Amino acid sequence: MRQSASHSRPLDQTKMRSPDAHSLFAGSEGGGRTWATVATLLQTAKMNGVDPLYWLSQTLVRIAQGWPVSETEALMPWNFKSDVIG
Repeated sequence: MRQSASHSRPLDQTKMRSPDAHSLFAGSEGGGRTWATVATLLQTAKMNGVDPLYWLSQTLVRIAQGWPVSETEALMPWNFKSDVIG
């Protein structure tokens, strides 16, 4: 069994290959999927020249303030406009 680079505990290769390996550090398979979605959106923000933390905070504020579901596309990183909320 291989040793992990930053920990003294050996890596369990069977666990790493299991279908729920992406949730290994997220607490559950659903948590892993949610984290993967958020991480993808944050990286997409970076790729579109938008500060990921600013985009996420503004998007969450907009949702909390009742952003219309019909305008969800405007919240995506590639359509983000920071002037919508002050």
